[in-house]
Amino acid sequence: MSNEKELNMTDLWAQTMTAIKAEITPTDYNAWFSRLHFASVQKGEITLNVPSAFYRDSFEKLYKSLLENSFGLRNALYKSFLIDLCS
Repeated sequence: MSNEKELNMTDLWAQTMTAIKAEITPTDYNAWFSRLHFASVQKGEITLNVPSAFYRDSFEKLYKSLLENSFGLRNALYKSFLIDLCS
């Protein structure tokens, strides 16, 4: 991936997090989104890292659709998220 694409992804990720902050309480954002980390993009799939399987499973139930919708409004190329454990 080129540096330009990486910068664009960084900007898109920051914009998405800003939009999500406006949608949920600060407590929920700090509990769920502050521990979510952008890892990579491959073939249109965005990989995010989380600290545990419990966190991943709970996040997917509670907030994955919000994340997909918020990100999707900003970029039609990347709509698939893989939430993986930190290694």
